[in-house]
Amino acid sequence: MTDMADIVVCAGCGRMGRGIAIAFVLAGFTVRLVDMKPRSASHFNNLCADASGEIGETLSMLSDFGLLPSDQIDRTQSLISFFPDSDCAVAMADADIVFEAVPETIEAKQHAMRMISEHTHQKTVVASTTSTILSDELQSFVTAPSRFLNAHWLNPAFLVPLVEISPGSQTAPSVVVQLRHLLERIGKVPVVCSASPGYIVPRIQALAMNEAARMVEEGITTANDIDKATRYGFGFRFAVLGLLEFVDWGGGDILYYASRYMTKAMQNERYAAPAIIESNMRDGRTGMKAGQGFLDYSNIDISEYQRGKLSEFVSLLNHIGKLPVSSCQTIATSLKPSNQVDGKDACHVVRQYLDAMESRDLEKAQTYIGKNFSMTFPGGAVFSSLQELLDWSKLRYQSIGKHYEHFDQMESGKDTIVYCYGYLHGVWLDGTAFSEIRFIDRFTVTDGLISSQLVWNDLAEAFSNWH
Repeated sequence: MTDMADIVVCAGCGRMGRGIAIAFVLAGFTVRLVDMKPRSASHFNNLCADASGEIGETLSMLSDFGLLPSDQIDRTQSLISFFPDSDCAVAMADADIVFEAVPETIEAKQHAMRMISEHTHQKTVVASTTSTILSDELQSFVTAPSRFLNAHWLNPAFLVPLVEISPGSQTAPSVVVQLRHLLERIGKVPVVCSASPGYIVPRIQALAMNEAARMVEEGITTANDIDKATRYGFGFRFAVLGLLEFVDWGGGDILYYASRYMTKAMQNERYAAPAIIESNMRDGRTGMKAGQGFLDYSNIDISEYQRGKLSEFVSLLNHIGKLPVSSCQTIATSLKPSNQVDGKDACHVVRQYLDAMESRDLEKAQTYIGKNFSMTFPGGAVFSSLQELLDWSKLRYQSIGKHYEHFDQMESGKDTIVYCYGYLHGVWLDGTAFSEIRFIDRFTVTDGLISSQLVWNDLAEAFSNWH
């Protein structure tokens, strides 16, 4: 499996197509926006002018936010070109991926898929951005359906990291891996779910938003206070802990009993816990303290894990200006946000080291580690040599990579502790792909050099068996 080429086609010039185009050109890709609706030349020119104006305004705004140097706005926008529907063949002939972004009707989707099928080679990945139509239904409109899947972007597509990938029943696994790698190259966070109404985020947020509206309807509180409650009590916590990680943190037994109480008190089955909560209770998988819940905690240092998460909470509270009043000045000066680094910053040292390791530049990576450096993996595998680590990896993977979501650091005496959070992806030696494997790396930086690296991930059991 190889990475896709740097040419991306968006079939559809509306809001979603434009948002996806911006996301890719920010990362240096060339994007072709194809109008899938027959228009006169004058109407097409008006569409191009409108789209170009909106894209230019968005890039200028992002430059104001510090995401794009002002002298790069014009060059970045020049990476986007427009094609009328009559030039589909020209725009799509050499495309490795086409994102379909036409209106949410079966008729529009079917027309777009017919055009895409006609003008692309059968190895071109085709991804629909639909938010409502299941991938299994759309797959039948595409020739060589094994290359098709849904890729649900959340607006604004150029800012929201998440993209929900939903393969159809005929989608080739390699296509899922290929799309994941492409999205990770532009800094997105892809997740995979089966062909199911609502994907992941819309299904969860529909329940939450309806419940919030219902509380206003029932006179429980005001809309303003509900929004305050979700921003400062609900939302910020789930920027650090995933929903199921949060269940494990507090304990599945708490959710079990709370659900029973709410169901009885409200006399409504919508609060009842699903069967998996009860089976987890029965089998002792109650969360972090038990070592097993929805996630596996058996091979991590729980104290370090909790400390890292709480440090993330502090950084986020500092960002939104809601640190405890008595601690604001002390904490705000002792924890440096990871986006404010300089040459002496521990996060910067770790990032440089990781970049060198990703590119297999051992000579450069060596300059960031101390004389007595050691790296410890789940299961107890310990390495003091970077070459030894790479040789060990070659016996297990064809390829492996990391997507970094968050860095955090804190002072510990004369040392600085840096936590790195993200996901692993790659291909086993037998050719089987894996992805969405959570990891946490804990680095100790002493006198500007990395003295140790402690690795935790959800492949712990497999690592243990190999060792």
